[in-house]
Amino acid sequence: MSKRCLIIQPKIPHYRYELFSSISKELPGQVDFGYDFKYKKIINKNNFEINSKNFRWKSFGPLIINPDFFRLPFLDYKVYIFNENVRCIFLYPTLFFMKIFSKKRLVLWGHGYGTHYPFFG
Repeated sequence: MSKRCLIIQPKIPHYRYELFSSISKELPGQVDFGYDFKYKKIINKNNFEINSKNFRWKSFGPLIINPDFFRLPFLDYKVYIFNENVRCIFLYPTLFFMKIFSKKRLVLWGHGYGTHYPFFG
């Protein structure tokens, strides 16, 4: 049986702890949170309990790369929620290929870059 949702972002900022904790409590066993476990010490210090998956992130100057994005289409989730991060160079190709080659639902969660001029960002 597949899980319902995977929320993916490089690290979980402190202002999302309460939101993600509430989601975990309201939907037990249905939502996993994918982030880089090198930040797990900070999260554990704040008594933040969620179902989590380790997704590695590598920084190259201002860009970040997530080599684990290539395995996403093969994971057993129905919905993927991606943190929109314009510095992540594999994000948009991953979304493109998952949309074409899988029946998974994709959500891009971000700050609304380019909402006034959607074609120019």
